[in-house]
Amino acid sequence: MTGALEAEARPKPKVSKVYLKETLTRLRSNPEDLDALFAFGTWLAMTERFDESVEVLHEITKRDPNYPGVWVLKSQVYRRMGKSRMAELCMERDLALQASS
Repeated sequence: MTGALEAEARPKPKVSKVYLKETLTRLRSNPEDLDALFAFGTWLAMTERFDESVEVLHEITKRDPNYPGVWVLKSQVYRRMGKSRMAELCMERDLALQASS
């Protein structure tokens, strides 16, 4: 129950509308832009749209499983969703990638 209380007490981040607008403009001009997809997935996570964020992050890992930071962010999102096992698997994947580079 403490986790739920902490989540309620946590202030909602203020996300720049300019940040979102630029990200969406980049995605419209190039839907393959992984940096823009990552930015969009991050924005979705910050606005607590976790299911959508995971979908976007999954798309990135399908296209480039070595994309920097994607497994860590995916882990954080899964943890916020209460999916501890999925979060652990993502962190394991990140650690394995770090070890191989």
